[in-house]
Amino acid sequence: MAIPVLAEPNGITLNPIPSALEINVPTTFTATVNPSNATEKTIKWSVLDMSKTPAPGAATITPASGDSGTTFTLKALQAGSFYLRATITNGKLT
Repeated sequence: MAIPVLAEPNGITLNPIPSALEINVPTTFTATVNPSNATEKTIKWSVLDMSKTPAPGAATITPASGDSGTTFTLKALQAGSFYLRATITNGKLT
């Protein structure tokens, strides 16, 4: 019997990388946790302002309807710039 090899997550790849957004227009992208055999693949998202403090009113990010957790919808709620922070739920990778 083969024993599965499990690994700590070491990165998140976004495709496409969201950039310029229109207010209230949803943009869909995929987020893949690397490596593919990572033990934890659940991503927690945060929206931060340019000083990197929480800015939940700047945008929303939600899992796409009916998806297994890799496709997300991002929507800007106001004009301006913001960061997205993706954290693996084991807390070891941001």
